[in-house]
Amino acid sequence: MCGIVGYIGSRNATEVLIEGLSKLLEDGMSLPEFYDELLVRTGYADMLTGKPTEENKTRLENVRELKSSIHAYMANTMEPIIHVGKDGVNDNMVKQASDALEARELIKGTVLQNSPMTAREA
Repeated sequence: MCGIVGYIGSRNATEVLIEGLSKLLEDGMSLPEFYDELLVRTGYADMLTGKPTEENKTRLENVRELKSSIHAYMANTMEPIIHVGKDGVNDNMVKQASDALEARELIKGTVLQNSPMTAREA
């Protein structure tokens, strides 16, 4: 699909773009994945990297900062799915975390008080 730059002046194409993006959210796409897809479908990041002016470099940095903020928001609002307890980290837990990361872009874990490890060690 052509970037948004090619859609300028075409109301119908813009509506199609917005409807397609809305469907992704309805189908359960995560916010970080949606943001990446938005950048791909609009061609905005490609446009900025294609013309590396100082202004575009600043804009691209803003794009990256927004993605970082999205990750921080997601981390603060999601429930932990990995819990490190008295047995510490084991192979099964590593497999669960790996599988969860395959299904999502971001996971949250917690270290319980009875764990022999600190959060930093886990």
